[in-house]
Amino acid sequence: MIGKIIAGSSFAGTVGYVMKEQSRVLDAEGVTPPDVRDMVQDFKDQTLLNPRLRNAVGHISLSFSPKDAPHMTDALMTQITKEHMQRMGITDTQYLLVRHLDQLHPHCHLVYNRVGNDGQTITP
Repeated sequence: MIGKIIAGSSFAGTVGYVMKEQSRVLDAEGVTPPDVRDMVQDFKDQTLLNPRLRNAVGHISLSFSPKDAPHMTDALMTQITKEHMQRMGITDTQYLLVRHLDQLHPHCHLVYNRVGNDGQTITP
């Protein structure tokens, strides 16, 4: 597995990108798929708990080997991502997990709010 942390400043741009045509929502917390506008508004609403934080968008891409494709079910990808989130300290916040189906290698995108449910900044 290769994890790539991507800096983002716009929930609209990031959610719009991950919700492309060849994708599937695997999991979400605190946002309401599949409408992009609704999810973006959900994310933005929570940022009001910590208005001092400028870059509230967290985005991690997790890629796996093409050799793992036959075994990489949605459930396994979700489990691996949730374990990764725990280890990184990405807890008690909104997130959206989306699998992309447009490449030979299995991969997914995790979009999360760096403003936690309690208004504190999440810094993995």
